[in-house]
Amino acid sequence: MLYQSLIIFIGVVVGFVVATVIYGGFKYRNITDEEGNKPGFLRRGIVGRRQEKKKHNVQKLKEYINDKKEVTNNEVEKLLNVSDSTATRYLNELKDEGVIEQVGDTGRGTYYRKINGSLQ
Repeated sequence: MLYQSLIIFIGVVVGFVVATVIYGGFKYRNITDEEGNKPGFLRRGIVGRRQEKKKHNVQKLKEYINDKKEVTNNEVEKLLNVSDSTATRYLNELKDEGVIEQVGDTGRGTYYRKINGSLQ
């Protein structure tokens, strides 16, 4: 019985440590986000860093498209050092936002171009 209790206790401790490393815990902050909302808590850790990296990459992609007017999936892969599927996801997000359009269906001739105006 003591042995089983010890195993359960160790499992709980290890689970807590793993969760803390992955999510970084939550830390109270009295701040506002970009939309002016007051979330109260900031997510840190691996999840937060991934979200920040994605936001940075999308912004970098918008600046690139703003300067170049057209971009291919391969250019996005090289620019951001991401996989093919990640580059496609970023481009589809911008397409869904209505800031770029896809020219061509699939394959080597497919590229994306800025619709109009400047990207922010």
